[in-house]
Amino acid sequence: MKSPRQFAHFLSPSEFNTDLLREEMLGKRMSRCSAEDPDAWAQAISGKHVLLGVPDDRGVELNQGFVGASTGPQAFRNAFYRLYDVRHSQGQWAGDGWVDCGDIALQSSIADTHAALADVVHALLELGAKRVHVIGGGHDFSFGSYWGHARACSGILPLINFDAHFDLRPVESGLINSGTPFRRVIENLDDRIAGGHALLEVGIQRERNPQSLWDFAQSKGVSVAEYTGAAQPWIFHRLAALSECSLNKQVAAWIENWSRANDTSGALHLSIDLDVFPASSAQGTSASTSFGVPVETLWPCMEDILSRNICRVVDVAELCPARDVHSQTARLAASLVFRGSLSRDASPR
Repeated sequence: MKSPRQFAHFLSPSEFNTDLLREEMLGKRMSRCSAEDPDAWAQAISGKHVLLGVPDDRGVELNQGFVGASTGPQAFRNAFYRLYDVRHSQGQWAGDGWVDCGDIALQSSIADTHAALADVVHALLELGAKRVHVIGGGHDFSFGSYWGHARACSGILPLINFDAHFDLRPVESGLINSGTPFRRVIENLDDRIAGGHALLEVGIQRERNPQSLWDFAQSKGVSVAEYTGAAQPWIFHRLAALSECSLNKQVAAWIENWSRANDTSGALHLSIDLDVFPASSAQGTSASTSFGVPVETLWPCMEDILSRNICRVVDVAELCPARDVHSQTARLAASLVFRGSLSRDASPR
């Protein structure tokens, strides 16, 4: 296991003045790790929810999306730190269970940044982090976070992606962009994702994805919950053949099937692209979607996943403050993460 001193140089501290917060707010109780004092990290991180930013939108620009997601992690903190803290039934404050490890320092290339992210996520999990929450930034970073997660366990690591887009685009001319993360996972970490069979895409929209990506997903055995918004809002591809089965039951059955597999890691990776939600709720993304899935439809399914002990890494991608009216999307992202951590701590499974 790498010592904190071996990966601390990949991190830059978050810039946030907690003096301006009210005493009841979450940020008053959260601790922050300093790269200048890595020896204190092991004790600080063990058993804690960890916040980690990836302030990079180079991949978004290469994918012809709206730039600005590089400031996503800071906008997330502005909303997250200001949430009001709550006391658990056992008397502990939720904020005491959090530590902010700052941001990944961008490397000269997107690939090198992902490699640094993988090193840090791996190390944080090895140090005993309860869950690592990676906040972006372009969705391309999910390759790095998944890679780091995979290195911290063995066997197949199932991955659920909530997204309007597949993000299965090929890397062309060596250029990694925000639409490539799960194609890279399949092509570079084939045995960890079971060739694509251990990938579930939820919220995919027909008109937001070229036919070539539908064909690729089908050829690799990717499971898909396609959102139509019609009287029958979901079309399930390669999921349980159950009549009138809800999204929650379909996803839970998919998780349980992989949990029972002999060669599975016993862990689960979750990735949330905020453009899965409608623009009315999440306008501040790199590729907002007018016909997205309502928050109240997706949250019960997300909460079920986030209440599980096996979900040890969560990505929140494409937060673009430059397009965010009244910080609405940042506030949504902050609430999703905080409520998810409460679900995990209150009734873990």
